[in-house]
Amino acid sequence: AEVKSILEDVMANGKDNRGQKYQLADTYEQLYTAGECDWTGESVFDIQMAITGTVEQTCNINGPWHIGFSGALGTGGWGFYQPSYDLVNSYIVDDKGLPMMDGGYKNIPALTKLDENKVPQTDLTVYTDPRLDVNVGRFETPFLDWCVPEIIDGWVRDYSNGGLYLNKKNIPRKADKSSLSITNQTASSAKNFHLIRYADVLLWYAEALIETGNPQEAGKYINQVRARAAKSYLHAAVGNGSTTEGITPATSPYVFDDLVNGTKGVDAAGNYRLGLYPDSQFATKEKAMQALRWERKIEMALEGHRWYDLARWGIIADELNSFAAYEKQYLLKYANSVYNPKWCVLPIPLNEIQKMDGLLVQNENWK
Repeated sequence: AEVKSILEDVMANGKDNRGQKYQLADTYEQLYTAGECDWTGESVFDIQMAITGTVEQTCNINGPWHIGFSGALGTGGWGFYQPSYDLVNSYIVDDKGLPMMDGGYKNIPALTKLDENKVPQTDLTVYTDPRLDVNVGRFETPFLDWCVPEIIDGWVRDYSNGGLYLNKKNIPRKADKSSLSITNQTASSAKNFHLIRYADVLLWYAEALIETGNPQEAGKYINQVRARAAKSYLHAAVGNGSTTEGITPATSPYVFDDLVNGTKGVDAAGNYRLGLYPDSQFATKEKAMQALRWERKIEMALEGHRWYDLARWGIIADELNSFAAYEKQYLLKYANSVYNPKWCVLPIPLNEIQKMDGLLVQNENWK
């Protein structure tokens, strides 16, 4: 109830540093585009990036050595922080444009595989939420303004370790490139890193409504975030798979089936579909929480919130063990992975307990 009251104040009176009332950005893609993402009204708490400056840390979102590829964009990256197979399949939707929250997405084969010549092939006919291709780089779909990745070399450091998908939303565009003589300047970008954005606020508020006994009202705010995702989609393009020639618009057989607004977009990079949750999804606390948790998973993907959400919901061991069981069919490193529930909190150091002469008591998970 206290959280609900605080968020109502933020929603009614909150403003960004330019005095603009908090609101959702016009499109999901805009949030991750330099020059457009800073002052959309959605930024509640950002790490401000600037393309000008004297040190690289002012303009390297997350550090390119962590999220950059092994060479394709010239970022000098180590090829870490790749999206999982589970995450990508979580964007698959049914004929109503809704996610398969019952786990059905796990029965669908990975959308990207290697053929007999170890060339990535992506099934673009499967309908997905359009946010997928903003968050995740997939082979055979345009990668920002760089190119259309077609071969694995230079894009994935070790596919047997990290899989076949690419971090995208945090990566700079070619157009962001600075002329400054600083280390890793090819990986520079002035797009902010969003720690808290207004979509967070709306979903937190929906969660507070659910917990205080009003799941039906919560549905309005969850669907508000979902409806914004229908305002844009990735269009098809052609390119030679290198970073030298870039991409150009192209026609395609794929469409965006927008069930939110009753329209159909053409020349999509893959088949997309999106619909709103029906009222029946919010008939009970349990069903409303299912939608809330799913929406946070796909809306906030790769923004660093997932582990903390699972921990505070008290479902971290179940979710991560289920994740590992699914992921191991593609990545052998998960074959023997087990997440112990006690790991969601750290133990109090024994020497601190001893110093306090018993006043400190070890938390229950580590007794």
